[in-house]
Parts: sequence; C-alpha cells; structure tokens
Amino acid sequence: MNLREILADQKLTEEKLFSAYEVVLKERFATAEIKAHPPDEFQITLADGREFTAFTKNLWLSIRNQTTDDRVRSVEYHVR
Repeated sequence: MNLREILADQKLTEEKLFSAYEVVLKERFATAEIKAHPPDEFQITLADGREFTAFTKNLWLSIRNQTTDDRVRSVEYHVR
C-alpha cells in the first residue's frame, strides 16, 4: 500500500499515520538511523552525524479532516 492509499482512508488513525510516516522517512533518508518513539516522535541521525527530531502530533491534527490531496501535500511538506 502506498502513501496516497493510506492517506485516502477516511478512517485514518494517528497510529496509521505514524506508521506511514516512518516508512516515508526510511525511504527518503535511507542512510539515516531512524528511531521511532510512538505515538508521535522520531529521532533521526543522518550519516554525517546531524540529528533531528520529527513530531507527528501537529501533522495529525492538521490533516485528519483534509482531503486526500491535501493530506499528501502536508505529509510531503512535513518530511522535507
């Protein structure tokens, strides 16, 4: 199942978003170390040693009532 299909689900849950977000992070940052801390936090360490924290709570709050296209755009923007 791809990201669009997951985000198109009208019964999308915060947990499903978290799982999908993890897959997207691993695809986009294949060489990074990514540690998931459910329900809404990821620790990302890039190959060059830079570290980031990504939180999905606000993303969830903003997309839960959006259309599929808007959800996809929001998630893509958040990952960047």
